[in-house]
Amino acid sequence: MGRRSTEDRITLGFLAFSFLLAFTLELYFVLHFQDIGGRRDVFARLFQIYGAGDRAYAGEGDVYFPFALETIHLTVTQVLSAGVTVGVLRNRPYRYPLQLVVSSYVTYSVVLYFWRAVVGGHENMPERGAWNYFIFYAPNLPWLLGNLLLARYAFRAILLRFRGEERAAGARAARPRPHAGSAPSGPIDGAV
Repeated sequence: MGRRSTEDRITLGFLAFSFLLAFTLELYFVLHFQDIGGRRDVFARLFQIYGAGDRAYAGEGDVYFPFALETIHLTVTQVLSAGVTVGVLRNRPYRYPLQLVVSSYVTYSVVLYFWRAVVGGHENMPERGAWNYFIFYAPNLPWLLGNLLLARYAFRAILLRFRGEERAAGARAARPRPHAGSAPSGPIDGAV
């Protein structure tokens, strides 16, 4: 196994970052979303700070939309991301399609979360100040930007593969064919 490409190292690093946060902060939220406001530990305090941007994460108001997002992210996304990780480490052909699917739907979930807040007038934001908007958007940007980057990597790899197959098919089609009744002069088309 040789040295990994920069894209693979970035992909693995981002996935490791995502796993770490999924099985610490996000798991904590899923386990304590109903009583997080009354807790005083470090993770609860972090969610209470984030509550300046979305009070649902501090245990106030409609906590079920973030709970739904986080349970899907904690279960489905992490299982699929483990598949991407194995695909990268073992150089499996399913890696890029799976990476494109996972990173696209995580990007969609972040955009949906942002858009729900916008169309709802940021109803879960207790005050409308620069800090509140910053604390709402900034912590989510790694998931948006990181997954957009991983989607770009996967899309480009898939596109290059299709272009390579198109060129190979074009080269096979452009090869002169023997006339009927003449003996082939080279390897049979398609033989390896």
